[in-house]
Amino acid sequence: MVNVGYHLAIVNKNSRKNRGFAARQYTYYMNLKISLGTLMTIVTLSIGLGSTYYSLTNRIDDLEVKVKVLEKKLKKKRRVVR
Repeated sequence: MVNVGYHLAIVNKNSRKNRGFAARQYTYYMNLKISLGTLMTIVTLSIGLGSTYYSLTNRIDDLEVKVKVLEKKLKKKRRVVR
């Protein structure tokens, strides 16, 4: 038996009492129940945050390109004026 959930449950293979204790602790820590509402909230928030991040990075990339184009135009105008 592998102890995943409870690190203090040291199992002696010859002792049934210890094996039962470890099994109970394993099922106690690994039995995670999430309600449907909580799951929907987590999924909705993660989708919202992901789409916000994606759209902001696209906007920033577009702004960087526009700044580079304007810098080139300004350099050309300065050359003509001098």
